[in-house]
This record gives sequence, C-alpha cells and structure tokens, in this order.
Amino acid sequence: MKHLTKIVLLFFFVSTAIAENLACNWPTEQILNSIVAIQSGENSHASGVVISNNLVITAAHALEDYEDTSVDINNTMYLATVLLVDRESDVALLSVQTENLYPIPLSRVALNDSQDVWAAGYPRAQNLLTTSGSFVSQIAEAIHTSAGIDSGASGGGLLSCENGEFVLAGMLRGYGAYRTEHGLVRLDDYSISVAVSDIKFTFDLGQDIHKFVSN
Repeated sequence: MKHLTKIVLLFFFVSTAIAENLACNWPTEQILNSIVAIQSGENSHASGVVISNNLVITAAHALEDYEDTSVDINNTMYLATVLLVDRESDVALLSVQTENLYPIPLSRVALNDSQDVWAAGYPRAQNLLTTSGSFVSQIAEAIHTSAGIDSGASGGGLLSCENGEFVLAGMLRGYGAYRTEHGLVRLDDYSISVAVSDIKFTFDLGQDIHKFVSN
C-alpha cells in the first residue's frame, strides 16, 4: 500500500508539472505580429488576422471600399484584394502579401467556462492593444467574453490556449455598451466575437478563389 501511495503521488506531481508547462501566460510577439492594422477607403480603420500564407481575415462591416483596402504588414501598407465577404457572419477574407508573418492556427475545440482569452486589435487606428479576460458564453455563432475592446479592434483576434499553443478562437466583432440619456457608454469588460466555425467556413470557401486569383 505504501508503494502504491508513492506512485499515485508521483503521478499527480508529474501531471501537474505537465499542465503548468502547457499553460499560456500572454500572447507571444510572433502571435501578436500576426494581428494587423487595416485601412479601407479614407475613413475606415480596423484590424485583421493572418490565418494562412497571404490570407487575412477581417470584419466585413469594416470594409468601406473593396477597391481601396490596405493591410499593414511589417510597417508597410500593401493593397489587398477582397476575395470573399460574408455579411451574415461579418467575416471578410483578404488576399495580401503577408511576408514572414506567422499564420495563427484556428482553434479546434470549443471554449470552456471561464477559460482565459486575449483580445488583440488596433483601437481607434492607434497601436496594437491586447487585453485579457475570460469566456462568458456562446450564443449561436457569437462568442461573449470579458476581454474589453474599442472601436477599430473589429477584425482582430480573440486568442485562446490549446495544449500550450496560442490559437484563434474567434474574430473580434464589437464591444458591449449600455444606453444612457447622453448616448451609448462602452463597457470596459465586454466584447463579442465571431466564432471560429464561421471563420473556417469563409476561409474554406475563399481558398479556391485565392488559388484562382494567384494563378
């Protein structure tokens, strides 16, 4: 019995150590560099995510001019081709030179209750801002979290951790707000994102278009 107790305790210790090694503390520079700034037309500034070589997703509602949409890749603005726009899910797929930026993998599993998440985007056409929070709920294809965002972060990345790796759990779409007699007041700890299932659907459709355009 004594030997069995030692084995069980040793297994518990090893399992805990492995779990700690698989934890994600904060998005790495490699991941955050793949969250990019987008300008569409003269007045629309948004964010995007590199999800494959030369492919970027963003929020469909942020595209003001399909013929004049540019993406900031390593501090250089590249004119993008709008491949596909899904207004219903609010996802748009852009073809643009992504150079050496790392494509962020799409999440393969659903978020758990209170799971840690990180929201990264370019609020108000300023520098990249990353906030942390947790998963609150998913209603249909909309993910609700406590990671706060602001205008301009739409199209950015909702990141989560799977097996010690940062993945894309969703695409930032909007922030929570409440109405007062003076207008809407933004909530600092509430945001809504498009679920990864809708991102994958648009991505799968757009890949064939991308191959045709590239050729």
